Amino acid sequence: MKKKDKFKLAAYGAIVYAILSIPIFVVAILQLFYETSLFLKYFYVVLVAVTFIASVNTTLGYFIISKDHKLKYLRILAVISIVFSSIAMVLLILKSYLDTPNLVYTLLTILSGIISIGFGIILKKMKKNILKFSDTVGLWYLIQGIALCTIIGYILVPFISVVVSILEAKMFFNKARNTK
Repeated sequence: MKKKDKFKLAAYGAIVYAILSIPIFVVAILQLFYETSLFLKYFYVVLVAVTFIASVNTTLGYFIISKDHKLKYLRILAVISIVFSSIAMVLLILKSYLDTPNLVYTLLTILSGIISIGFGIILKKMKKNILKFSDTVGLWYLIQGIALCTIIGYILVPFISVVVSILEAKMFFNKARNTK
């Protein structure tokens, strides 16, 4: 697969993530009220799995950029993000079937916020000639990370995720267009 196609795949992953960010949040809330609904449980599992695949594709776009431009911290954060996403996906799926303490999910949310802040800082410091729009995406990652780390801001995360994902898609489509 050509690099150009990999960046397009990352962009499409960001689009899928943008489309599913709000529905997955709504289904998670509905599960709180309709705990016995098997449809909601299975639907939630499917949404989590699809968003996981989409986010891994997007993160792989960052990984390729980190390799091409020797950006060690971006590469490390991309690997941490994929490993963390894998663990979080399993725990979120198990949440539908097991009675897991809320502390686990609170810690997952805070760790996700810290990873978002890390991506925000790295992207804000990145040179624009490496990745156009990285400054804007970095700012929105910072906002998302802060929202994830605060209880009050948590309700805004799906909407912020849509903005971040759309900007990421634009950024990766631009990178694909400028890649040979």
